[in-house]
Amino acid sequence: MLASELPYEILACIGRYLPTKGVNDYTTVCKAWTLPFQEALWGTLSISSLTKVEYICNSSSQRQNIFQTHGHLVYELKLKCYFSISHQQLSVLQHHFQNLRHLHMQCKMLQTMRLEDTAYWNLWGSIETLSVQQPKPFITNGLDGLVHILSFFPRLKQLSISEYTSFRKMTYTWKDIETISVCFPRLDKLEMNIQFDAIPTDEVTHVKNIIPTSNITTLCADTRYTNPQWLYYFAIKAPNINFMELNVEYHHNGRPEDWSRAGSMLSTIRSPFAHLKEISLKKCVFREGSPAVILLKLFHGLKVPLKAIYCNMDCGMGGARGTRNIIDSCAGSFSESLETLIIERDIRLNFQCTTPITLSIYPRLTKLSLLKFDVCLALDVILDQCISLEDLSLDLPCVFANQSGSDTPSHGLITLSLSNSKVNSGLFSYLSSRCRNLSSMTLENVKIFGKARKDTGSLYCEMPYTNLEIFHMHGVQYYSLDDTQGSHGSLQYRKHTNNFDEKKAVLINLMVIEQTCDASLNSDCVPRGLSKQTWFHTYLNSSTEPKAMIRALGKTEESYAKRYLESFPHTRQLFLSRSTIKRGYYGWEPRRLWRKDLLRGYTTWRCGYVGRLDAKAFDEKQALEQQLKPFSCIDMTSLKIPNL
Repeated sequence: MLASELPYEILACIGRYLPTKGVNDYTTVCKAWTLPFQEALWGTLSISSLTKVEYICNSSSQRQNIFQTHGHLVYELKLKCYFSISHQQLSVLQHHFQNLRHLHMQCKMLQTMRLEDTAYWNLWGSIETLSVQQPKPFITNGLDGLVHILSFFPRLKQLSISEYTSFRKMTYTWKDIETISVCFPRLDKLEMNIQFDAIPTDEVTHVKNIIPTSNITTLCADTRYTNPQWLYYFAIKAPNINFMELNVEYHHNGRPEDWSRAGSMLSTIRSPFAHLKEISLKKCVFREGSPAVILLKLFHGLKVPLKAIYCNMDCGMGGARGTRNIIDSCAGSFSESLETLIIERDIRLNFQCTTPITLSIYPRLTKLSLLKFDVCLALDVILDQCISLEDLSLDLPCVFANQSGSDTPSHGLITLSLSNSKVNSGLFSYLSSRCRNLSSMTLENVKIFGKARKDTGSLYCEMPYTNLEIFHMHGVQYYSLDDTQGSHGSLQYRKHTNNFDEKKAVLINLMVIEQTCDASLNSDCVPRGLSKQTWFHTYLNSSTEPKAMIRALGKTEESYAKRYLESFPHTRQLFLSRSTIKRGYYGWEPRRLWRKDLLRGYTTWRCGYVGRLDAKAFDEKQALEQQLKPFSCIDMTSLKIPNL
């Protein structure tokens, strides 16, 4: 099928993922592409200045017909207007853009309008997603005015209300929420950034008798400055909620007595939140008495069947014990039912911990992510405690294995991601031996340490039992150790991997992907595809702004490297005796001097096969963000490599 014969819907969908410049160019390729890519070009329109409003609404403008002609292609309109517009200007916008599905509106633009001036809201009756900011202070008649406007949107499925500003906080009662929710029988997602007032004692009976809605399945709430009794209202109003996203910032979230009363009220309901499966907690702190801990304990006491917990931590305790307390406080109560656990810190504490953390047993956990914790972790402990684990993501300073894979039962891990870690090259041999279903692996800013063989100069990452469908390798660096920095198997090596000093190791810039099985699949990132043995070189891209790039060696270069490395033991001994070690551009050489890196040796990845390789080199800018120091390297500027 020719590209011009693709269906209209597919072309329009492709256009939504392309940059504006690219979409604009594609509209002129052929007639079949003009309309679908114009639709993508006009899909979202943002208006953030009075000048733009006047330009669209000016009847004498020569280009006004552009918005009249193409306005029907706009499906999402963002009115970020922190100024007032007239009734006539709003009317023009409503007539131009009548096919809207998503509307984001700053209500300050409506502060000069009267309810009787809003006769054209019905032109936006097709809206399914609505986001309004500060409706109470700026809409005429406050909440009544908002409800009047919302009554014109019968198809609304998602509603977001935000009232927070830097100078005022508008309070909502349960009656206000009830008034709004009654208008939308199709509403399935409600997002609130408001201050929810406490429920008076004499109104608790009225709340218990409200008519529940079965459509609302997603609730997002910023619970700062909010009384926790809102839980009682939504447990009755929306019994089918299955996903809840909460901002539970520690310093602003309810007094202990408020949480105690909310718990007592919830206990009077039969099976509250019986369908709640997933919860996401933002800006949370896990310590005794914090809202996040109280909330999870409350849900556990109510026997809420949580299967997934996502936590974004504002800060927290460091060290192995502190991290273990965080994980147990977050998920320990649901260890028997939990299937997904993702915990991420906003920042690293740079706390150097050499004592590995331990975990409780999570028999049903299939996805685990521990991100930006400053602790060491034994991979074999994770696999032993989480026997059903299939997807593992770790952003930790040090990851190691206590055991050899041949001495342990097999594990069904499928996807592994390691970021910002120091690891031993022997870790991959353990993974390959124990996790033979592993099909996807991502290494990002990972430093791999090991001892290169003296006879070949190769640092081996052995994964002979692993068939990778996809292998992401971003900013991976390889370091060859000497005998003074520990061995692969010693406990001292494992405990202090986090303290390895790159200055005392040799940075290796040559890499080989060696496939041991007969099947050889093509790679999308290497033009000529991965052969049984494919060589790569990491080199310095620019001397003015140090940045590394990675490339595949050509056949002639591969042949040269193989012949040269046959004499590696002799040439390496002669070279190292020169004692010409000094600091440089992170240990990289320009591309034209790639032969100088032969004396450093090379890294060999020995896998069953690699279906797709996505390889990117290390970027100095990212290193500076992580406060990394330049690596030591060997000065080879004065060394002449003989021709073979």
